[in-house]
Amino acid sequence: YISGDHKQIIQVLSNALKYGEDGVDLLIEALNNPQLNVRVTAYQILSQANLQESSNKGMPQWLKQGLSRLSQKQAFSQLLQNKI
Repeated sequence: YISGDHKQIIQVLSNALKYGEDGVDLLIEALNNPQLNVRVTAYQILSQANLQESSNKGMPQWLKQGLSRLSQKQAFSQLLQNKI
C-alpha cells in the first residue's frame, strides 16, 4: 500500500486521474490503505470519475478501462473490508 503522511497521500490521490491508467491503479491501491481517510478519498475520487463517465461519452479510454476493472460496489466492499 501507499505509505507516508496521510495529508500528502490525499494530495497525490486528488491528482491521480491526471496520470491516466497509472493514476487509476494508484487509487485502487489506496483502497487498501490502513488509514480510513485515505481509503475514503480514493473511493470518492473513483466514484466521482464513474459518475462523470456516465454523463460524458468523451471520457478517455484509459479511464473507462480503469473504472471497468473496479465497479463502485467492489470499491465500497474493499473499503469496508479494511478495519473502519
